[in-house]
Amino acid sequence: MEKNFHTIYLPTRPQTDTIIAIFILKKLGKEEFPGVEDAEVAILSQVEEGKSEKDYLNDGCVLIDIGGGRFDHHTQGETATHAIADYLGLLDYPPLQKLIQIAERDDKYGKGIISKDRLDRAFGLPGLIMALNKSTDDNADLVVRSFLPIIWGHYHEECRRTIELPEEFKQLEGEGKVKEIHVDHKGKNLFVMGVESNSKSIAGWLRAYKRADVVVQKNTSGHAIVLTNPRSSVDLSGVAAEIRAAESGEKKDGFDKPGRIDEVPYWYYDTATNSLLNGGSHASDVEPSSLTLAVLLEKVKKGLGEL
Repeated sequence: MEKNFHTIYLPTRPQTDTIIAIFILKKLGKEEFPGVEDAEVAILSQVEEGKSEKDYLNDGCVLIDIGGGRFDHHTQGETATHAIADYLGLLDYPPLQKLIQIAERDDKYGKGIISKDRLDRAFGLPGLIMALNKSTDDNADLVVRSFLPIIWGHYHEECRRTIELPEEFKQLEGEGKVKEIHVDHKGKNLFVMGVESNSKSIAGWLRAYKRADVVVQKNTSGHAIVLTNPRSSVDLSGVAAEIRAAESGEKKDGFDKPGRIDEVPYWYYDTATNSLLNGGSHASDVEPSSLTLAVLLEKVKKGLGEL
């Protein structure tokens, strides 16, 4: 199709399913539907008599949930999101899996937000969409455009989580930049991973998807972090003492204190997040650690094992 697609028609105000469907169409359907990324969303209560879906397509219009065509879930038996993802060959595309599932749960089963908590329901995606629909005099295009950046944020992170970070981790492993150790800590055997990487997402990914109890990350600037998995109940006080002692060249009472200490001010022990921070994305002016990843892992092992 070489024509320019300028309008996307819905039969009624946008809902979770149709907004996600439009996102997929605009973001990933540009080759099949040139110009659709800039197409306006409008309401069409019924198709013109005698006019088919093909006629609308020839006019540069895409019909969703109306007209009995390829993207009308009333005839296809699934959601509009499912129909569009299927048409584009993306039903199994990892970054879209949660979007496909929430569209189905909301539209097919009527359970967009399972929680009964009134705040969860009010500020969940379906509730916010409903509120904006009521507040914009059924301006479908405004509603859709308001939520597309939110859907994009989720999609972007899913691309990172399901494609980019696994590929990055495999490359780091091949370069020998990933280390794994096990430490007995307060009756538990903790899985500790060390990684040399500048990625801002890899440490969180290792905790979530490699099930690491503790992650030690060192980047090329020399800055480092020690993060823990909330489910693991790790006591980092001993690790703070060991790392600070290694940096200063001496061990003193109070090196296990939370916050900053005068002797080694560039290692912050954050008890709120149960982490040790030597700089970071918002603290690039902090003095970097002098310790290698191998030494940091050694100090983590010792600090955890002493407790």
